[in-house]
Amino acid sequence: MGCIQSSSFISRRRRDSVTAVDSHRRRRHNKRPAPQHEFLSDDEKELVMSTWRQLATDPVAIGIDVFLRIFEQAPDAMRAFPSFNCLSENQLIDNVVFRSHATRFVRAVDFVMSNLDALDVIVVENLVRLGRQHAASIAEFRLEYLAVFEASMTDVWAQRLGAPCFDAATRHAWSKIFSLITTHVREGYMEYKSTSTAIITDVLSDVGWPTDEQKIGL
Repeated sequence: MGCIQSSSFISRRRRDSVTAVDSHRRRRHNKRPAPQHEFLSDDEKELVMSTWRQLATDPVAIGIDVFLRIFEQAPDAMRAFPSFNCLSENQLIDNVVFRSHATRFVRAVDFVMSNLDALDVIVVENLVRLGRQHAASIAEFRLEYLAVFEASMTDVWAQRLGAPCFDAATRHAWSKIFSLITTHVREGYMEYKSTSTAIITDVLSDVGWPTDEQKIGL
């Protein structure tokens, strides 16, 4: 009986910790100075939308190109994908799991592009959730890969669109989209890690085990 009561108490503390972190995040979002959809000018919005229509005609191929570029720039990033991290480039291109992941990536970008006027309402929370999912389910994922992700998308966009279409103004507009994606994925990742740390600390406290800070006398 004692174990059952203790487990229930710990679960309640865990739920309280998650609720507290979610409440803090909502308060922080409520203080955002300007709606997210205003981060692009009308001209910039037209640039990204017109070029996305060109890019999205072959979604699987563009997703494959981006991930191959990521693995080229950061080979250790392949460790985050145990289903295909031992395959060669040629094998990756034909691998069903890899192609599916590449397709999901393009769908995520398309979701952002389809909701540029409702970023605060729909997109931001989904990107934050995506970051939490990466933190929870991809053990080898590291935040520094997000910078590689941005650079890889920029390279692939430039290669596929060509210099006349992907000029300085278009590149700058797209850099805002890339930054929007990685910023909120990072936010979700950090939130999950912070929540997990809080839960572990609470559980250790509940069962009487010292935390790392207590072990070193802090």
